[in-house]
Amino acid sequence: AARINVVDSAFYQTMTSALPAQNGTLKITGPTTQIGYHAFAGNTQLQSVSVDNSGSTGVNILKHAFEGCFRRAVAGTVTLTGNLRSIGDSAFYAPTNLNTVTIDNTAGSGNLTIGERAFMNGFRYDANGTINISGKVSSIGTSAFYAPTNLYSLTINNTSATSLTIGTGAF
Repeated sequence: AARINVVDSAFYQTMTSALPAQNGTLKITGPTTQIGYHAFAGNTQLQSVSVDNSGSTGVNILKHAFEGCFRRAVAGTVTLTGNLRSIGDSAFYAPTNLNTVTIDNTAGSGNLTIGERAFMNGFRYDANGTINISGKVSSIGTSAFYAPTNLYSLTINNTSATSLTIGTGAF
């Protein structure tokens, strides 16, 4: 079966125009193996990312894949579901207006690791920021969600058979 593999810098800075009506939505569905380094980095108008990996191999979101996105003056969302393997260091670094993160690795074939600084310096949009993490998760790295100015709700429902390690300053 065909798989999706977004190569390094594939869509680097392609969504940067400040058009008010621009929706800035990215949706990846189906068997996905990897989202490369800087694949969507610098897309300042990106406001919604959804990755639903139905493949038997867990998806790896590499370092800096979405760094510098979510700068639009609207609440941004990230939804990662299906079979997840890793969210790399600084994968979503400095998502200024990111307001909701949902990570669901319930269908995952293995444990998810969330890297250092993965979502650092986000949740600045309003006072209702939420993080929901569920499924098999083995680690949340140092400073993974560090400095979430307007985080209102945090839920972690780990179903892994192993312990969850949460790094220093993760939240």
